[in-house]
Amino acid sequence: MGVDSRKVPNSAITASSTWDPGHEAWRGRLNNYPTSGDAGCWSAGSNTAGEYLQVDLGHVVYITMVATQGRPYGYKQYVRKYSLAYKNSDNSFVDYKVANTVKGSITNGGKPENPRIKKILESLEKPRHHTNFQANTDISTIVTNRLPEKIKTQYIRFVVREWYDHISMRAEVYGCQIPV
Repeated sequence: MGVDSRKVPNSAITASSTWDPGHEAWRGRLNNYPTSGDAGCWSAGSNTAGEYLQVDLGHVVYITMVATQGRPYGYKQYVRKYSLAYKNSDNSFVDYKVANTVKGSITNGGKPENPRIKKILESLEKPRHHTNFQANTDISTIVTNRLPEKIKTQYIRFVVREWYDHISMRAEVYGCQIPV
């Protein structure tokens, strides 16, 4: 959607915190590499679960896949797991959740569905927590995650859940424009 290609401007990539100049959020573009005096990635100001890298895509789109990399060269720093959050129609961020859908129905010997079983099945369809995505195990491999359910949004956050050494990442968002 333009993070790697720089179609998304630097000002549209923000973060919960930044280590110091040279580790700014806008440096967290997939395939970015250091130039003189910078890290070539975003690095968080502290190693705390919940730190995030946020991308403003400029307008509402469908997001279907995301990708990440660790910090390039010299330092073994990368995110191992993250979740996604996005801005919904009421302008607040919500966690991306994928339901554990159970297909079919359970019947009792041809009789109507058992109400107790039906209630249990319905509760399984409602995820209670954010969905964690497997991320990196090294600094350079691009790890992609296809989203089981597309997201319709303008703003997406990569919310860090686990990391190696220090929270550092490069990211990209894939999807498509919404037909008018």
